[in-house]
Amino acid sequence: MVAKRVITIVILVPLAVILIALSVANRETIGLTIDPFNPGNPALTYQAPLFIWLFGALILGALIGAAVTWLTQGKHRRRERRYKK
Repeated sequence: MVAKRVITIVILVPLAVILIALSVANRETIGLTIDPFNPGNPALTYQAPLFIWLFGALILGALIGAAVTWLTQGKHRRRERRYKK
């Protein structure tokens, strides 16, 4: 149990330091424009700090990757359920 805690600390502490440094370095507010034909349209432009967009893209990518993995492994889960019956 102690080894698991040490490994968790060794991984999470540097990761937290890197994420905090990234957040502090990228505080500049930028706009994400959804309308490519009228980029000046304020109704379709969302303002947020760059690190929010970066973390959002990271989380979205992780969720999409997890969903694709879960969907592609469905046949293996189904086979395992049939085998256990």
